[in-house]
Amino acid sequence: MTTIAWRTWHIGSFCMRGVLALAEDWARFIAHIEGLGGQRLLAPMERGGEFGNETYLKLTLHALDEVAHHGGEIGLLRDLYLRHEGA
Repeated sequence: MTTIAWRTWHIGSFCMRGVLALAEDWARFIAHIEGLGGQRLLAPMERGGEFGNETYLKLTLHALDEVAHHGGEIGLLRDLYLRHEGA
């Protein structure tokens, strides 16, 4: 079983910064994507790593999928905790 803290760290980089980290990182993410522009977003990244030969758009969609996936799990864990007997 995972924890809310781990999920928050996974999508927000620094667990101890919590919700503030998520808001700041999200704003930085959006600004970076907007800064690429349409043409660069569709261009290959041409760098190492798992997405090295993919487009910035594919990496962006992966990042959005991670946020939706783990954000949903945070909500689920929060709801389970709130409804746990004796919580």
